[in-house]
Amino acid sequence: MRASLTAAAFICLLVLAGVPRAQTPIYDLLIKNGRLVDGTGSPWYRADVAVRGDTIARIASRIDAPATRTIDAGGKVVSPGFIDLHTHARRGIFQVPGADNYVRQGVTTIMEGPDGSSPLPITPFLDRVAALTARDVERLVANAGIVRHRGKIESARNNAQRAREIVAETGSLAAYFWRFEPASGSRPAKLTREILAGMSTSPEALALSKDLKRRGFTFVGPTTVYAFMQAMGLVNDHLHDCVVRAAAERARAAFGRPVPAS
Repeated sequence: MRASLTAAAFICLLVLAGVPRAQTPIYDLLIKNGRLVDGTGSPWYRADVAVRGDTIARIASRIDAPATRTIDAGGKVVSPGFIDLHTHARRGIFQVPGADNYVRQGVTTIMEGPDGSSPLPITPFLDRVAALTARDVERLVANAGIVRHRGKIESARNNAQRAREIVAETGSLAAYFWRFEPASGSRPAKLTREILAGMSTSPEALALSKDLKRRGFTFVGPTTVYAFMQAMGLVNDHLHDCVVRAAAERARAAFGRPVPAS
């Protein structure tokens, strides 16, 4: 009897040993067999991607570890979520028309508030740049963290000095620049992408560029000046179907144009 029980127990152990144990998942998600585009500019390559939490934990040509969820991406492209740095969104992606199309195109992150929303005191900045010495210029030319263009560095110092002269003459830079705002009737009634592509400058930008050069400013060609006018709101070049065009137009309508000091 005892021999029979021992034999039965031994058979049970053999049966249990043959049953595969459930493996504890190491990863939350495993994407297999995809064509990986890693964002470096290199050609795609076939690889598996393992994700733990919200972090890519491993990338390898083959990963056989257990995961809570496995996706076979054979024949599909796998890439990081793209980041859109220029949406003009200020309160989240739901301000962006067609946000669902973003996800379909792989955009998973947008940057809010690239346009800024508050004034910056410029006088202390102008004073510091205008006061740069020859030694400061040499230090900046040797700074690998910036565009080391001696002409532009010296131009920044010169233009800051000329800007201070404008402030002394007119009371503020705003009072000077807003004198060159185009008349509303000279602007396109409906601004399309095709029209904007041909608007690299304007008669007002040409006039402003000419006056700045007369005052001694440098690197102020009409195309650069027109880009400045766009950035400062002297013109509203958001396309007619842009999400913020109407808001920009309302802000321009409510804005009290500065006048030169008497």
